[in-house]
Amino acid sequence: MRARRADWLVRRKHELKLGKAYHAETARLRKTSGMDLAKARAAAAKKSLSDLVTPIMEQPGTTMEGMLIKAQAVTTFSKAMARKYPFEAELWAAQLAASVLKLASERGRISMSGAVKTKALAAFVQQCLDPLPDAVLMDTHHNQLMRQARRLPWRKADAVTSLTRAETDYWFAKSIHAQYVLEDEALDRSYSDKRMVSVDRSRQAVADQIRVPAPDLLAVQWKREAAKDRNLPIGADEVAKLIAADEAFLAAHPITKQPRRKRGRSDHH
Repeated sequence: MRARRADWLVRRKHELKLGKAYHAETARLRKTSGMDLAKARAAAAKKSLSDLVTPIMEQPGTTMEGMLIKAQAVTTFSKAMARKYPFEAELWAAQLAASVLKLASERGRISMSGAVKTKALAAFVQQCLDPLPDAVLMDTHHNQLMRQARRLPWRKADAVTSLTRAETDYWFAKSIHAQYVLEDEALDRSYSDKRMVSVDRSRQAVADQIRVPAPDLLAVQWKREAAKDRNLPIGADEVAKLIAADEAFLAAHPITKQPRRKRGRSDHH
């Protein structure tokens, strides 16, 4: 029983450590990307827009010009609040529908007792305010900032990898020069030994870079190619998990909106 409790305690402490590290990393990313400040500014802007639209919708619609102003106000608000409408938006749909019916009735275009009912028209207007697809509402600027937060650590790791590879090439060239030009076997062996040490450092640098979060698909492709070296001090399972995590992050943070579907010949008919 004690052994089980001790084992449980060890696991919980490890999970707590991972949780704290995750919390610290997400906090760092939010600070680096400016996400919290951006959300606060967006919330303040939406509140100001709501305060502006509300009195417009409360005014009775007596002219077509007034109806146009109401429609423009609702359209602007719907674009800003497409993901989640407040209760006011539902009231505005009914208010706009009632104004349309009232104005049309006064002009003799339809009868208030006709087939068009206020609730039906309100429902139609509410459908016009339905949220836009996620592909349209995608915050590519925020996603770009989230990717940029990964770029500096990746560049640092890449600089270390490039340096160790250059060092390996340097000692290889020195060894070749000592062997064929200077014809000095002792110097050749010395340079070869230094090259082997450099090779180990280079492989470690590559493994370390693979563990750095990828900022884009090119970095993911680099990891795949680099991992083909079976002498790296990193296992294939770990590489697969790291690449899967990178791909999931990049898929969740696209930086371009989905292109419009090309219409075929049948779409024009």
